[in-house]
Amino acid sequence: MESAIALRPEREIQSDYIELLEKVRAAGLLKPRYGAYGTLIAANVALYLVTWGAFVLLGDSWWQIVTAVILAISFTQTAFLAHDASHSQILVSRSANRRIGLLHANLAIGICYGWWAPNHFRHHAYPNHEQRDPDLTNKFMLMTWSQAGSHDTVRYLPRRVQAFAFLPLLSFQAVSMHIKSALAIPGFKPRRRTSEAVLLFMHFLAYSGMLIAVLSPWKVLVFFAVQQGLFGIYLGCVFAVNHKGMPTYDNDDMDFVRRQVVCSRNIRGGRLVSLATGGLNYQIEHHLFPRMPRSNFRRVRPIVQDFCRSKDIPYTEVGLLGSFGQVMLYLHRLGKIRRPHAAYVIR
Repeated sequence: MESAIALRPEREIQSDYIELLEKVRAAGLLKPRYGAYGTLIAANVALYLVTWGAFVLLGDSWWQIVTAVILAISFTQTAFLAHDASHSQILVSRSANRRIGLLHANLAIGICYGWWAPNHFRHHAYPNHEQRDPDLTNKFMLMTWSQAGSHDTVRYLPRRVQAFAFLPLLSFQAVSMHIKSALAIPGFKPRRRTSEAVLLFMHFLAYSGMLIAVLSPWKVLVFFAVQQGLFGIYLGCVFAVNHKGMPTYDNDDMDFVRRQVVCSRNIRGGRLVSLATGGLNYQIEHHLFPRMPRSNFRRVRPIVQDFCRSKDIPYTEVGLLGSFGQVMLYLHRLGKIRRPHAAYVIR
C-alpha cells in the first residue's frame, strides 16, 4: 500500500490534478444541471409535504409509525440536498446555494447549516487525517488505529463492543446534531445568526407543534424516537461507508489527489443506490470534484478510474453490503487492538 501511494514532488502533484481537471472540464461535467436538481428538489418537497399531510389526516393512530419511517427518508434526502448546496453543486452563485442550504437544513430538518458546512469542509480538505478530520473525533468510539493505542480515548463505551453499538449509537446522531446546531448559533456573526436562528426556531416550533397537536403523549415519544432514530441511522450509514476502514494518515505530506482517492471508498450500484445515497456512493469523484453536480458522477467515474490506473493510485470500489461489512470489521478490530496498527497508518 505504501509503495502505491508514495509521496511525489509538489510540481508533479499539481500537474497530475490539472491534467485530470482539464479532461473533466472539457467533457462539460462541471457545468450545473438545473433540470436534474429541479426534479430532485420538487420530488423531495412533494414527498415531504404529502407525508406531513398524511400525518395530519391519520391523526392519533399507531399507523403514524409508517409516517415516521417515510419522514426519516425524506429528512435524509433533504440533508443530501443541503449537502449539495454547501458545495455549490446546485447553482453557480454561492449565496444562492447558501439560501437553498438554509431552507433545506435549518427550516426543513432542524440542522444548522452554518455549523455543519464548515465541519464538512474540514473533512473534505483532509479526509481520514487523524488530527484534522473532524469525522474521526468521537467520545464514544475508536475511529483510528492510533486511537486504539490510547488509553484515554473512549470514555463511555466498552471498546470491545463498539462494532455492535455502532447502529444503536447512530440512532442518536440526529438528536446530537440538533443539540449541536442550537449551541452553535450564539457563536455566529449577528447577521448570519439571525437567519440561522429564525429558520431553526421555525422548524422546531412547527415540528413539535405538529406532534403535540396531533398525537397523544406516548405516541409523540414513539414517533419522535422512530423518525429521528432512523434519520440518524440512515444519514450516518451513508457517510460512514465511504471512509471508515480506509487508510488514515497523520502527516501533511500526501498530495490532494492521493488523499482524496486513497482514503475514500466508492459503493457499486445503479441509479437506485445513487438515489438512496444522495450520489455519495461516488465518494472518490465527489472528493476530487466537490462542486460537480451529483448526476455527473457516474459519467466522470471512468475518467477518474483511467487516471488512477495511469498514476498507480489505488481506487477502491465495493458493493453496498460489502462496504458495510468492512466498516463493522474495522470497528471490531479497533476495539480489540491495544496499539496502533502501522499497516493502515500512512506516515
